[in-house]
Amino acid sequence: MQRSRRGYADQASVAQAFSPPTEPSKMIRQKRQKPMPLNRIQLRDIPAHTREMAKKKGLSITSLLQTDLTELNVPQMRFVYRMIVEAGYVVQAWNAYYRLCQKQMIHHLDIEDHIATIILLKKAHLPGTVEKMSLVLKAAKDVGFPPSSALTSTLGLEYARLNWHADMDEFWKSLQRDSVRKSDYVYIAMISSLYKRRKFREAEEIYFEAKRSSGIRGARHRVDRVMVECYARWPRPDKAREIFERWKKSEPNGHNLTKGYNSILTAYGITGDLDSILKTFQQMIDSGLTPDARTYGILCTVQMIQGNEPKLVEYFRMACRSGASGTIGRVATDVFRYFLKRNEPEKALYLLSVYKMARNQNSRLPFLPYVTLIQHFVSKGQISAARNVFNNAHAGQAIRLHEESVLEMCTGFLREGSEQEGKNLLREANALGLLLSPRIDNYDPRIKQWAEEAGLRVRKSSTRPATGPHTINVKRAEFS
Repeated sequence: MQRSRRGYADQASVAQAFSPPTEPSKMIRQKRQKPMPLNRIQLRDIPAHTREMAKKKGLSITSLLQTDLTELNVPQMRFVYRMIVEAGYVVQAWNAYYRLCQKQMIHHLDIEDHIATIILLKKAHLPGTVEKMSLVLKAAKDVGFPPSSALTSTLGLEYARLNWHADMDEFWKSLQRDSVRKSDYVYIAMISSLYKRRKFREAEEIYFEAKRSSGIRGARHRVDRVMVECYARWPRPDKAREIFERWKKSEPNGHNLTKGYNSILTAYGITGDLDSILKTFQQMIDSGLTPDARTYGILCTVQMIQGNEPKLVEYFRMACRSGASGTIGRVATDVFRYFLKRNEPEKALYLLSVYKMARNQNSRLPFLPYVTLIQHFVSKGQISAARNVFNNAHAGQAIRLHEESVLEMCTGFLREGSEQEGKNLLREANALGLLLSPRIDNYDPRIKQWAEEAGLRVRKSSTRPATGPHTINVKRAEFS
């Protein structure tokens, strides 16, 4: 894209800056937080009333976990299963549930047990969670329970969140085929899935269906929220604004109103209307709402387009103070790239210190901004600068090693001729339990050889990739 030192060349370029990219980014995405290592999903002890009920029956939690539910009578089986679920033992609960299915005893459980199981699986985020949730829904349906709102809502939202669009379509068709009454959350999930694939007209039809449905409590607000975002991505800022103004009159939650304003700002950004962005932001401030990281991210994009560096730095500082980890990481990455493309790495390094202060307040902030800087310096042959960024990130082991940064540093060591330093880094990574990305095959074969010598394993690629041409996170639209 042609861009002058003060900003973009024309309004078409402005619109492109806010539009979602057509291909997933080549940069590594934020690594998903690992599930808790043991079979427990809660940090606190077993609930007191659970211990009391087990104690009254002369049972310990250990004995419950070792019990074969298929050998108990129905009341005993229900009691033991509920105790395992309530205590938060995910693996044992799922194994017990699956065994009951195999023995054709699942009909002895109540619908509340199925709901508790699917909620437990959702909290755990273990491998294959959504597949297991789908099996719970099918098992409940097979034994005659009508699909409950809790089951269908949870499963639909998970399909939409994971971008499993083919599964979402099949799930929606099954609900239509069985004439299942859909909750507002199911409508939200389907609209989200459709607009992520840029099927805006189909999403609009689902929205009208939701509004026509009787008895959908809260649909006027919750479904309105997601439809404002859909119209913003279309982009149809007039329609987004119309729904938002109607929703704003009856929405007491300021946080949700901030999200609505962010969608309106995004819509104006995609259409290239920067003046309306600034006016809407001022209206937001006048309403007494507090901007979040996404708001400041949009404003950062506006300042990058206009070439206003003082305001860009000001809004970036505010974004880092807002506390939304994933969004701050995306904003920082784009701001760093902005200065790197202008051959001003010293400004990017200065803002890195601001980002690190935000990271100290929130340890879950993404590592991607660091990777961006390391890749830049390695590509320029400035290995010492890349090493400084890498060491700055891991000083005091405050931030764990990142697979992409390790591979980039090894590339730099190869260019510098410091092979031993690269091997030592991979040994350290192995000692810390790091798994390398499958993209290691795209790097120099010698790096893969070093990794094998260090005993490093390569992480398996996902067996269930997101489907559809627009699998990138739609929240990136305003930062692209």
